Amino acid sequence: MTDSSAEQALPLEPQGSKAPLFWPLLFWCLGLYFGRNLPDGGWLLLAVASAFTLLAIFLPRLRLWLLLLSVMLAGTVRISTRSPQELILENTIAERGRIVQTATFEVRKEFSNHSYEITLKELAGAKFKLPLLLYHPQKLDADSHYRAVLKLEKLKQDPILDFFPSRYKSRATVDHALEKIDDSARPNYIGKLRSRLDARIEKHAGDWAPIAKALLLSDQTAKGQYSDTLRRGGMTHLIVVSGLHVLFLYSLLMLLFRSFLPHKAAELLIIIACLGFAALNYWSAPVTRAVLMITIGILARWLGRKVSALQVLSICLWVITLAAPQQLFDAGLQLSFLCVGILSLALPKIQLWSEKRGRISLLQRAVTGAANYLLLNVMVSIAILPLTLYHFGSGSLNGVVGNLLGVPLMSLILPLSILMLVGPSSSLITQAFVSSYKLAVWLFERWMLIAAGLPFHVEDFWLDLLPALGLALFLLPFYIWIKSRKKPNWGLYIPMWLIALTLIIVPPFFAADKTGIWVFNCGTADCSLIITPDKHSILVDTGQGSKMWDAKGSDTHNSWAARKLIPLLKKKNIKRIDSLILTHTDADHAGGIPALATSLPIGRLIITDETYESDLWAHWQSQGWFSDSEILLITDTLSIHQGKTRLKFLHPDKDYVGTSENNRSIVFRLDVKDKSYLFTGDIEAKDERWLISRYPEEIDTDYLKVPHHGSKSSSTDEFIYHVSPIEAWISVGIPNRYKFPHASTIQTLQKYDAEIKITNDGTVYTKF
Repeated sequence: MTDSSAEQALPLEPQGSKAPLFWPLLFWCLGLYFGRNLPDGGWLLLAVASAFTLLAIFLPRLRLWLLLLSVMLAGTVRISTRSPQELILENTIAERGRIVQTATFEVRKEFSNHSYEITLKELAGAKFKLPLLLYHPQKLDADSHYRAVLKLEKLKQDPILDFFPSRYKSRATVDHALEKIDDSARPNYIGKLRSRLDARIEKHAGDWAPIAKALLLSDQTAKGQYSDTLRRGGMTHLIVVSGLHVLFLYSLLMLLFRSFLPHKAAELLIIIACLGFAALNYWSAPVTRAVLMITIGILARWLGRKVSALQVLSICLWVITLAAPQQLFDAGLQLSFLCVGILSLALPKIQLWSEKRGRISLLQRAVTGAANYLLLNVMVSIAILPLTLYHFGSGSLNGVVGNLLGVPLMSLILPLSILMLVGPSSSLITQAFVSSYKLAVWLFERWMLIAAGLPFHVEDFWLDLLPALGLALFLLPFYIWIKSRKKPNWGLYIPMWLIALTLIIVPPFFAADKTGIWVFNCGTADCSLIITPDKHSILVDTGQGSKMWDAKGSDTHNSWAARKLIPLLKKKNIKRIDSLILTHTDADHAGGIPALATSLPIGRLIITDETYESDLWAHWQSQGWFSDSEILLITDTLSIHQGKTRLKFLHPDKDYVGTSENNRSIVFRLDVKDKSYLFTGDIEAKDERWLISRYPEEIDTDYLKVPHHGSKSSSTDEFIYHVSPIEAWISVGIPNRYKFPHASTIQTLQKYDAEIKITNDGTVYTKF
């Protein structure tokens, strides 16, 4: 069970027949989908929507469809509309490339990899209130205010590496003069409360604090700590604040307040408390949805009206997407609404014993409740598979078992997380709550490991959009059939299954050719992937290491390869690197080795003999990372033929003597079909002259991977003349401290009419 809902305790009708908002909402969501990639033209679309509305007045027969189309166009306008502040900032950045100005900002959330969500409060004296993504290597305090000279740039989305669209339009880095502002006079009550709760949880729970922080403050530490185990066990939702936890909180508060308050007063306090809990958790979509459902249900009770569950869900989704339309495409929101929809609209109830035959005993009721609980877990776990396979490339039915004990334990851990904070840490009662909390967390961890060890799990199996929709459509008739308990409607079900199978089976046959060369957007570093026509995978370098990179390359989790490359390879269904060519061992080329070698098997490693004799190689051997790989040493010119593909290694040859890692970079030529490609590592002018003197015909190629990120120490006029590339690729992040690519390099390439492609603008893909 990935989420739950409060309607089980509120006056909501389970059937969805009375839901007049459903169809307008559906067209609204279609409008959000279609308008997602339309940055401009909102006012034109609004005019078209107005025209449809006017037509509806004079065309009664088409009135309903015209109004629905108007709603769809309104959704398109909503998602493509920018606030005046956003437009000013975006236009200024577009004109100047970047902005460097004194700014005041508030830190809202901390993410992994030294990144934060901030709210820009003031920029160059002008007032703002915009969310930005900030990268800063030092620790910043959440819910605190800072002043600094910020460097603001447009946040570029790489269409290949970035699977999910970012909600941020701009990114910021601290240029200099960072200082924390005394915000004692600022009425940021939620931020101050979060800080106090965070400190109090740390004081009371110590090393056991991450789970309590996750449940009360949406802290990501526990999720990161247990990520693999939780995913395999199908239990990630249990430590991510969701509607399930809001339901727990609602039940607890109802028991507490009803003991000494009138019914309506208790429910009013519950609404206020739930709104405060949502604010404390940044108004995340699942929490907001649950709070809205509770509020609507309570108001319906006060008014003496029953409300259909589908109508309530429609209202909640409409409110959320009106306020933040991009939330519609968030996996958390989609999973939350899907689960609640299953619980509200499609979940049947098993009645093992009939009351007509006599009074049902307590044991029989318990068995019936357990059966329904198991059915709930099975149906929800199966229903979310299309979404999890589409978004995350994984699916787990282990949660059917994991939730059996996981949900009860979490319903115990949540109140204990609250109770242990109430009294002073020295009191016996508080110590008892802390000890109980730690015991419950210990049991949860043990159960989580058991669930993760079950075999009902699939990993690295990605579905594209159409097959995911096909799988969902394939499952839908079963849910309708189970819910209705009537004879199957084969006239409806069989066409649905045929369409579903078509969506699952046909699209892969029309998928784009997956062969070619990808020069990745990995910053001022190098990593390229080659998939030959016979599907042989060749990786050239591995991108940069993290800030923690050392001489042994010990950091395996924070490198670019761990964050971007490995997920992409898995999504492309590349389960093995056939050949890894490591041009040299500088951190910007070999920084991803630890992560790569511990994630995927590597068939053959191609390195120089200098690399083989280095201390770094000795460390890699001690880790056993390449114990099952064939090692090919480049000591002289060498050609490798595979099918219609030829790799010819030109540098360093047996007569070359290099003095630095850059000079000793492997240089090779790739020939595929009738095209040629030259990869050059970080060679410099001396090495370019060597290649010209010894291999002038071999370096004459159609495509050039420009040496050393476009440095002025490489790409000499004579070298570019001999290569004479049609297209030149520069792997570099802009800006960078080296000022790459150098203006002289760009001028030389332009002089010889090479089309220049820079990875900072996005991963460069070339089809064979």
